[in-house]
Amino acid sequence: MLFVNGLYEAVDRTVADLEPEYVGQADAEHLRELLVTAARNLMAFRVGKATVFALAKRANEDWSESDMMAALTKESLSIAADNYEESINQVRRAIRDGIKIAKAA
Repeated sequence: MLFVNGLYEAVDRTVADLEPEYVGQADAEHLRELLVTAARNLMAFRVGKATVFALAKRANEDWSESDMMAALTKESLSIAADNYEESINQVRRAIRDGIKIAKAA
C-alpha cells in the first residue's frame, strides 16, 4: 500500500503559485477546493508513477533489489512529490475545467 500525504508542502506551493492566476474567476472557496484537489491528485500521480517505474525496473538486469528499495524510500518518493512544476500545466487544465463546469451549473 502506498500512502501519499495530501498535506505535503508541494500542494501548498502549487496552490500559492497558481491561485493568483484565477482570483475572481470563481468563488474563492470553490477555487481553493479545485486547486487543492488538482494539486493533490497530480502529486499522487507523480509519486505513483515513480513507484511503478521503480517496480518495473526489477525486471532490468542492471537493477538490484537494493537499487529498487532505494528508489522506493520516503526520501526518493519525496523528490517526485516535490517536483510540482512537472504537473503545473495539468493542474491549470483541471482548474479551468472546474471553473467552466461551475459556471455552466
